[in-house]
Amino acid sequence: MAFADVGEPGQQLVCQHARMDTTGRPSEMSSQLTLVAPDIVAALTHQSTPTLHIVARSAADWIVDRTGLSDPRVDAGLAALRQHDFGPSTERSELGVLVEQLDERAWDISDRQAAGAGTDLEYLAAFGLARAASAIWYALDGSALQAALESVYEAQAASGDLETLRGLVYSVLP
Repeated sequence: MAFADVGEPGQQLVCQHARMDTTGRPSEMSSQLTLVAPDIVAALTHQSTPTLHIVARSAADWIVDRTGLSDPRVDAGLAALRQHDFGPSTERSELGVLVEQLDERAWDISDRQAAGAGTDLEYLAAFGLARAASAIWYALDGSALQAALESVYEAQAASGDLETLRGLVYSVLP
């Protein structure tokens, strides 16, 4: 998957709007989160933009703390979230580069495992870091709904702890 901001070459969106309702909001949303937590998708679909950004930021903060992801680009991305700087930005682009680097590291470990070296624990840790960085990248998306859906998805993929994340999501909803 290419991690690019809207309008950049090579962009692939995971979350696509299928139809708009009379208010201009998506009436159907295709998201990977639908496969693991359709209740969260249903709850988020009807939330306000500010609430969706809070959900996305909460998921990103939670998974960074949980995984221990540390990098100046992560710090810059989290600062952009706190400043409500959503959409295309230098911080988001740099996070995209970090995601690609961390994904590559996870794939390298997977390849080493196939060759008889590397451990499951080592791979899962690398995978978790890549997904945590991706959660921040998505949280910075200009579409609040996509930001919330995909950052929550990435956080659960990184942690494997959907129940704690579900509790976090519902705790910030009005």
